Amino acid sequence: MARGRLQVTSPKLHSERERDGGVMEERDESVQETLVNGLGSGQALLGLDWHLGGLLLYNTKYTRNGGSVTGGGDSDAMLVECERDASMSCPVMRTLYSELYSIFSSLQQQQGAGPVDKKQLVEFSRSYRSVMRATMEGLQKMGMSTEDDIKLDYCKEQVQALLDLELIWNLCEVLFVEAAQAGLLVPLLLDWVHLHGSHVETQAQLVLSSSNPGQHPQYWDTVLGFVLQGRIGEARQLLSHTASSVPPGSRSLVKHMDTLLKRMPFYTASQSLAEFDLRWRHWQEECQSVLREGAFASHQHLELLCKILAGEEEALMESRGLMRWYGYMVARLLYSHPTAKPSELQHYVQAACCVYGNDAASSPLDQLLQVVFDMNLHQLLKDCSLALNNWWFVAHLSDLLHHCQQLQSGTSLREFLLLEFATNLMAHHSLWSLAPVYLDACGEEGRAVMKLWLVRLPLQSERKAQKVLRICQERNLQEQARGICKEMAVRAVRSGRLGLALNWSLRAKDPALTTALADRFLDSYAARGAFCDLELIDSLGSSILLSDRLTFLGKYREFHRLYGDRRLPEAARLLLTLMTARVAPTGFWLTLLGDAVPLLTHQQVIFDAEQSSQLLDCLEEAVERSSVGKWAGTDQEQEEYEEKKDLIRMAIVQNLARAIVG
Repeated sequence: MARGRLQVTSPKLHSERERDGGVMEERDESVQETLVNGLGSGQALLGLDWHLGGLLLYNTKYTRNGGSVTGGGDSDAMLVECERDASMSCPVMRTLYSELYSIFSSLQQQQGAGPVDKKQLVEFSRSYRSVMRATMEGLQKMGMSTEDDIKLDYCKEQVQALLDLELIWNLCEVLFVEAAQAGLLVPLLLDWVHLHGSHVETQAQLVLSSSNPGQHPQYWDTVLGFVLQGRIGEARQLLSHTASSVPPGSRSLVKHMDTLLKRMPFYTASQSLAEFDLRWRHWQEECQSVLREGAFASHQHLELLCKILAGEEEALMESRGLMRWYGYMVARLLYSHPTAKPSELQHYVQAACCVYGNDAASSPLDQLLQVVFDMNLHQLLKDCSLALNNWWFVAHLSDLLHHCQQLQSGTSLREFLLLEFATNLMAHHSLWSLAPVYLDACGEEGRAVMKLWLVRLPLQSERKAQKVLRICQERNLQEQARGICKEMAVRAVRSGRLGLALNWSLRAKDPALTTALADRFLDSYAARGAFCDLELIDSLGSSILLSDRLTFLGKYREFHRLYGDRRLPEAARLLLTLMTARVAPTGFWLTLLGDAVPLLTHQQVIFDAEQSSQLLDCLEEAVERSSVGKWAGTDQEQEEYEEKKDLIRMAIVQNLARAIVG
């Protein structure tokens, strides 16, 4: 059977999407068709079947006019699997899932031990972002090492998507995990812009690598870029390269600007908000005074810098081409309202969107960032679910926000997202074992899903079965564990491995199956004259009580051990007990009596007269219960049966005579 695979991916996060009334709608994309030779060709109708990981497509035997397809070939037997989340096919992305799992499980364990404080939650959030960064590096290395254009494009797309996702996650970390208050909010937003505004650093490297940095075309834009990001140290360092490229009369202006930048106050946790606000106002009044005096009127670049420091909105608007709308918003906060509270952000977001117009909502990324700034977490999770082709991001983000007490009314949403992500993991051949921890976090619904899923897992190997069984045992899923053990026992029987089958049957605690397997052991002994898997039978212990037949098997093996140790009286008593207790299967009675013959003919009288009479009664009952046909399907077998019966009777009678005389 031919088998193909299509990987269905959604557009990049920064592609265009519509926005209507502030609520993101589902993508209205142009349909991309992929032709698979032999699939859906001719008159045959296409069949489909949904499964956990996506969709299975195949040719049916029916035609559009209601008839049947004639003929056949490889194309008729083709299966094409369409995967919704293609990232699971990438080894680097699978590593991402494993790392996310480790952080997620650690967070759940920490929460189980007691409430997690804000500092720990921030560390967990940064760990998530660190994993994203490491994955980007892995994808970049994979892209550089491949000559496959398709794989290279995939790596580039995934790196860009991860960059966008980390930008969103980091903003959520600032606003909801750290829950920054007035005074601390703007510095954290500056760090956020700095982390994701590396273009300024790249530009600075180009400028500084030139022979005359102060004369480079991008020099003043770079200085301005650093100032807009609040990176005053880098701006001052870059300004120091101006002294050699400006007239002597202008050098004092550069020095004056450096002094203003040096005096710019920054909020720290060691000072009060009122104290910082007073220092800030005093410094900004100084900048405004310098402007009124026209100190920088002769130098347009320094004058623009001073206007920005003074908080003039027109100067910021003039520089808006150097940054994205959210960079503009943070710069405006820095130079006009550095003590802003989270509740005041929406006003500045709206103002920035007005300045940038359609550019502020040109991509899903911009729209999602606006939703974050609106503090609408439920809408954010919903929109991310629609924009992305995976569930890992929203699942882990919603869980983190839940632990931060930011989704108190959204527990069901968190559980839904975790269930969706776990469902994707369930369908993957190597990531399935990560799913139970996510299902554990989903309460009763997750437990119900786990019960249904575990018993349907394909158990291709003993190792996987042991792994699934351990998952069941850790969660006290006894019924599912028994079902798995029973399935493995039946599979072992079919492959002729009776010892393994009995072991699984005992773990399943299934009396009926155990009885059937014990019968198989007895049949094997009757046919071969020796036990198979002696070590297993010898180590049964209390497990022999699971079924009467297994009890008999264990005791019968004990009889042989006593006989082998020449403890003949004990062996005789045990054999007689097995016969008189009627625990042996009817068809095995003659075998038991045959085992008594060496004891009956021993030179020492082992069975007394009463015991010999009991053996004779057992023989007569065995003959009465057994049909001759069961023992002899042919004349030869009939003859062998009669000889064995007569031999046993003679041995019993002779022993009885010796016991009476003796």
